Amino acid sequence: RLSTFAFVGHVVSLVIVFGAFVFLVGTTLRNRLFQRLRRLRHPRYLIGFLIGIAYIWGVFLRPYPASVAGPPGRSGLALGDLPLRLASLGLTLFVARWWLFESGTPVLAFAPSEVQFLFPAPLRRRDLLTYKLVTAQMQLLISAAVVAIFSARWDQSMPMALRLVAAWVLLMTLYLHHLGASLVRVGITQTRPGTKRPLLAVAVVVVGATILLVGLARAWPTMSGAADLRGGLAAAGVVLHGAALATVLWPFRAALAPMFASAPAAWARAVAFAVPLLVAHYVWVLRMNVPFEEAAADASAALAHRIRVMRQRMLGGTGVEPRNGPVTRRRAAWFALPSSGQPSVAIVWKNIVALQRRGWRSIWPAAVFIVAMGVASSTGHGSWTDSAAVAVAAGAAWLAWALAILGPMTFQNDLRQDVAYLAVLRTYPLSGVRIVVAEVASSVIPLLVAQLGLITFACIVCPARVSGQEIGLAPRFAVFGLSALVLPGLDATSATIGNAMALLFPTARALGATVGGAGTEGVGQIVVARLASVLASLATLLLPAGAAAGVYWIAQRVAPPSIAALLAVAAVVVAYGGQLYGLIRWLGRVFERTDAVAVSAVD
Repeated sequence: RLSTFAFVGHVVSLVIVFGAFVFLVGTTLRNRLFQRLRRLRHPRYLIGFLIGIAYIWGVFLRPYPASVAGPPGRSGLALGDLPLRLASLGLTLFVARWWLFESGTPVLAFAPSEVQFLFPAPLRRRDLLTYKLVTAQMQLLISAAVVAIFSARWDQSMPMALRLVAAWVLLMTLYLHHLGASLVRVGITQTRPGTKRPLLAVAVVVVGATILLVGLARAWPTMSGAADLRGGLAAAGVVLHGAALATVLWPFRAALAPMFASAPAAWARAVAFAVPLLVAHYVWVLRMNVPFEEAAADASAALAHRIRVMRQRMLGGTGVEPRNGPVTRRRAAWFALPSSGQPSVAIVWKNIVALQRRGWRSIWPAAVFIVAMGVASSTGHGSWTDSAAVAVAAGAAWLAWALAILGPMTFQNDLRQDVAYLAVLRTYPLSGVRIVVAEVASSVIPLLVAQLGLITFACIVCPARVSGQEIGLAPRFAVFGLSALVLPGLDATSATIGNAMALLFPTARALGATVGGAGTEGVGQIVVARLASVLASLATLLLPAGAAAGVYWIAQRVAPPSIAALLAVAAVVVAYGGQLYGLIRWLGRVFERTDAVAVSAVD
């Protein structure tokens, strides 16, 4: 009878605490919604909101034609369950990073207000974890909706509701696993100081990697002798069907299986394993009695610091960590700054160091997408090894040319981060033109090095024969020479336009940095800024194209076609270079006329 009363009391207390958390989260969401609705009274937020809604509908919600999305009932798994097994292998590698290489416990982070009010409250540790799960549901549901909508593009046979449930189960399981891994690492750190990684997790990863490498080594003769890329993947899939490796990958395959189901019946069978796996993770996390408050407070401080740095960058600041921020490991600069020389070199050095410390990480998602597009557009060329080589080379080439537009808009290690400190830049013994040149070169130099490196890699990896045609040294040198000739101008123009927008419209840097996040209106404002940059970059091609057409039309009347073509190319180079020179000179005069006090007041 006492145990029954204790159980009932436990359930009642759990319901009360859970209800309080639901009330707190619901009130927070309601207030945030009202705050954003009030912001729509301002035209800039209203226009951004409308454009953001149009962008979200056009990219995520707009129904695609059947020719694009694929016919209903098509599973898209012509290789059987190999895509599922490959996805489970990738998910295993992704999760292993949480156990072996993650620094700190970011998943345990709370907001500063939550640390202030919840940690001193009479709440148990499992209550704090329950609060984390409740607050994470909105983000998980939005992410699940995005995943479900994208997965419906290639297979329309599954109802959207079932896809949404499958995506939520997967993301919730991953969130609980991340939370549990962080708690385990915190417990190990407290009981065995100096130990950073669980030995069991290290052993599982080592055993799984050994089994995979040995299997691939044994299957390599079959893979290399395959007729095409699909045959090579099928030969590699035999390794994933091995009993030992399949046992290691089974939990991840069970979590992913509902997402790969092509019919409601298959979805039901897959969910029958995925839901118990989710429940097991939930029980595992709540039953761990690990004193994580100190680690959570440190993670919360690091989260608050990252938010401050992000808002500084959005407002035009450098994002440099304050002295009271968390201690991080500093990397050495790519090149040493000499004690004497051109003062503008110091600006380039400073901005490249800033890029080295923070800039490259933000481009990886887009880079992966672009490389995947190159891979998807270049398969089916000869043997399996030739197809793989062509796919890798095409992905690298796609990324190199896409960086001409994507890179300057993403890195922003130039005037876009220094515009808030315009008064300091004015004290430098340099003219406005020299400062603008140094700021633009800060983005162009590392970007051009990365692009030419990717082009060189593509030329080396590309096989000697593609679709029956010989690819000798001449085409490779031609591709590299054309890239070395065109890419610097495109990079410099795109970076100059980005710097001009930051200097002409400094208040636009602060539009998304208000309390409560950018929201849909912030998405619209970002879309407008990106679209304006792309259109301005395209507009700079009109003058060189007109000059080339005019020179070629005149030259072909008095000279052979080859000479006329060379003159047209020379006209493009002269017109483009002169146009870029004029833009930089004009931007230098704008820099000298801009009111530094007014710009600094934006911060």
